[in-house]
Amino acid sequence: MATLSRLVLQAAFLTTLGPASTAAALTLRAAGTRSLVWRSPVANVIASTSFSLPENPSFEDCIDAAPYFCRQLQESDCDSADCRSLATFIGSANGARGFFVNWLTNDEYTAAEQTPPPMPLLQALNTVCSAPPPTSFIARLMLMNVAMPAATALVHRRSGNEVAAQNSERTRLRASLLASFIINSGADNDQALPKTLAKEKVILLGAVAHEMGEGGEKDLQWTDFLQRWGYDQEQLEFISAELRSL
Repeated sequence: MATLSRLVLQAAFLTTLGPASTAAALTLRAAGTRSLVWRSPVANVIASTSFSLPENPSFEDCIDAAPYFCRQLQESDCDSADCRSLATFIGSANGARGFFVNWLTNDEYTAAEQTPPPMPLLQALNTVCSAPPPTSFIARLMLMNVAMPAATALVHRRSGNEVAAQNSERTRLRASLLASFIINSGADNDQALPKTLAKEKVILLGAVAHEMGEGGEKDLQWTDFLQRWGYDQEQLEFISAELRSL
């Protein structure tokens, strides 16, 4: 059964990011099982997977499919073909959102709280960020994964729902551990994601400061995100503190 934290994150993703731009083709394997060749915005990554998806999968389709990858990451059982498939899967907005709704909220996926994070996940995220044309959507989504549950935890505590608050805190913790590790690894490599994530973090912090009336620069995308959810001063302060801790 989905936790309240998962439902909140799922609802947030439905209204925060636009529809995915994907095209899919179902093929038949020699053994007769259906597999998916998914042509996503990750232009150079096309891989076959052992689960099936409809053409042009929806957010809900991707939520249902994501546990295939989450279980492999949890069990350290992600071979090279699966790694390429994971990069393809999260290379679309729906795939990335569906993956994180599962990975960050499910009790089963304790590997989401490990440092360092699973290497196949790090490789897949960097592949998406590096794919031509360069894209920052995966970095923005990762920062939303920190901000939204941080703010939601405060709402739950105000209403006296400590269980829901703790679930949101765990989601925030998992998202923060992943983002922090990637940002802090930037000095040791020249991969695109650490630099993109650090840059987006600075932009989001500026937008938060602007909303708090403390200067900062208004950013079209991040300001729209913050205003859409109507975060109050205390929530904005908490979001800012969490971002600065990354």
